[in-house]
Amino acid sequence: MIITAHHIRKAIFDALNGNVNYSGSAVPVYNKVPHNTSYPFIKIYGDSEKSINLNQSDFINEVVTKIEVVTRFKGNAGGELQAQLISSLILDIIKPNAGAAFTGLHSSLNNLICRLENIIYLEDYTKDNTYYRAIISFITDTQNT
Repeated sequence: MIITAHHIRKAIFDALNGNVNYSGSAVPVYNKVPHNTSYPFIKIYGDSEKSINLNQSDFINEVVTKIEVVTRFKGNAGGELQAQLISSLILDIIKPNAGAAFTGLHSSLNNLICRLENIIYLEDYTKDNTYYRAIISFITDTQNT
């Protein structure tokens, strides 16, 4: 059995890495964020995967993937707009509402549709910094061929 979520995360990573530019710089993309990272950054991770039976011999894999945009600012000076703008750039690349097809998927996987589930915006405050996060959640349906 193929773990579909891994292939979808890799396809998203390949699509975004080096292609999301904000203020003249590429926003780094990670699966695992290093301790010494710069801000803003993008993190991709899987949320869930399940199989849905179509009939006795066919099924669809439904994979929920999250893309998180994280920004950091000193004190409480800005950041929400930056997270929203970077999220918009990501959606322009992924185009989930258009039923995006990913390149680089395993040869036995057929990508059927990718749809936006939601975007959640969060603010986290520490003594010195404010973090703004946009968590993009989308569902990708694939079928084994």
